[in-house]
Amino acid sequence: TIFRMAEQSGALVFLDVDGFALPETDERAHRAAAVRRLAGEIGGEIAKHQVSAIIAAPAAWAGGSGLEHARVIDVAFPPVSVAVRRACWRAQANGAGVALTDRDLSVLSERFRLYPHQIDAAAAAAVTQAAWRGETPSATHLFATARALSGQTLASLARRVEPVFSWDDLVLPASVTGHLRALCGRVANRQRVLGDWGFERTLPLGKGVTALFAGSSGVGKTMAAEVIAQELQLDLYKIDLSG
Repeated sequence: TIFRMAEQSGALVFLDVDGFALPETDERAHRAAAVRRLAGEIGGEIAKHQVSAIIAAPAAWAGGSGLEHARVIDVAFPPVSVAVRRACWRAQANGAGVALTDRDLSVLSERFRLYPHQIDAAAAAAVTQAAWRGETPSATHLFATARALSGQTLASLARRVEPVFSWDDLVLPASVTGHLRALCGRVANRQRVLGDWGFERTLPLGKGVTALFAGSSGVGKTMAAEVIAQELQLDLYKIDLSG
């Protein structure tokens, strides 16, 4: 019906397929097949009615996804840059009456890879939470809502751990503590090294940070992970590999 009406009125159709209901399954092949079927139906309708359409979709829909019946031009949108995220956080913070330091802005924009509409939602949620608690909106509220939005997908696969330990609780040899602080420094300065200094262009892979904590039960591996999460103001998720 939509494509028929577009054909009759000469309208442009915009389809946001992110909102289409697809079967929830852990089998990638099944979900990919569902994507191809849906894309094939859309492509068939576009070709049948000779209308122009814009399809907003994840990368999985690009090329060979079932749209062969329609002439398709792929237009890739790059991830939102740190500069754009920083500007969005500043604008939302000002609108919410939250005074952010330069460090707060840097942490929010560099560590939480949110889109502008998600930043808007995070700021609105922070104001709501602060009002509910009878508090004035602050950077703490923004960090909390940003973390909540960042971990929505991961929460279905892992258990969120609320960090309770700090550096003062961690009793380790100075060399080990130094490695942990260096790990935090690497995460904290990731944008400066990769983005500002241009090293991202020379590193096609391996841009993340991975650490292997080794030791018998009770030596403090989980505690150390909590300390790092606390230091970096990031959520900590525990994944049970056996499950």
